Amino acid sequence: MSKRNKTFIELCLEGAADLSDIDDYIEKWHMSDEDTSIYEYIGMKKEEYIMWMKNPRSLRFILFSRKFQMPCEEALDQIGELPLAARAKDIKEFNGVLKWLRMTGRL
Repeated sequence: MSKRNKTFIELCLEGAADLSDIDDYIEKWHMSDEDTSIYEYIGMKKEEYIMWMKNPRSLRFILFSRKFQMPCEEALDQIGELPLAARAKDIKEFNGVLKWLRMTGRL
């Protein structure tokens, strides 16, 4: 991926893409002549990509771990304490839930 283009993960964290856009990014990779792995192209580490392939719902955990700069295993523990955030449909909703949890003293 060229340095001037942001990855899918980066765009999700900025709120410029949502979870459902990942298929579009994968299709772009297939159509491109990029000399990079698919997981690098979408902005994942190899372990994250494997986790996502096994369970697509894990994308929320991957984004959570990236946002809060923690290992995925720790994110799984943390997000388990935030059931509303775990059900957020996209990163914008996720951020809104986190903000609400902080404002109400639940986090």
